[in-house]
Amino acid sequence: TDHGVKHHAFFLEKAQIDPELLNNPAAIVSIKQYQCLIRAVMVATRDESFGFTPNRLKLGTFAMMCQTIIHSDHLEQAIRMCGQFYHVTTEDFRLRLRRGGETAATIELIFNRPLTGPLSFYTEAIFALALRLFSWLIDKPIVPLRIDFNFPIEESGYSFDSKIPGRVWYSQRVSRIHLPAALLLEDVKRD
Repeated sequence: TDHGVKHHAFFLEKAQIDPELLNNPAAIVSIKQYQCLIRAVMVATRDESFGFTPNRLKLGTFAMMCQTIIHSDHLEQAIRMCGQFYHVTTEDFRLRLRRGGETAATIELIFNRPLTGPLSFYTEAIFALALRLFSWLIDKPIVPLRIDFNFPIEESGYSFDSKIPGRVWYSQRVSRIHLPAALLLEDVKRD
């Protein structure tokens, strides 16, 4: 976004990222630096979608969604409630759970409006966040059967493959996470 371009030095400093890394397409930042950068962008833009969606997600939206889904009995209910929550709060995207019989299920990410930033970055961020959140809910790591992205692998060669377990496929029709259907029956843990 324009805000990010005008103030990138501020964001890089907040995240303790050397500005020289911007000149190296193979550069990688730490998870802590990435988290600091995202947090700084969200606070500065007052937008939990980092300024990438046409309509911002107010600060606190994610926290309210978490408060909603924590009361679910099992993972399937939590994922469906998450999708319903975002369907009510934004028209920009949808998370939809689909069952593919007894053995598989998918979580699809569908954008209803064009993004104002890179599709790959925003999709990967949502998928990484969703996998961590849903793993936390059932108190065990979720290993997807496969992840599909509806965009090509980046020219720099960067790939999401190394960031998560499971196979990653690019240039697919829809971005989705494929899960074993049995995971949907896992109880949500509340200690």
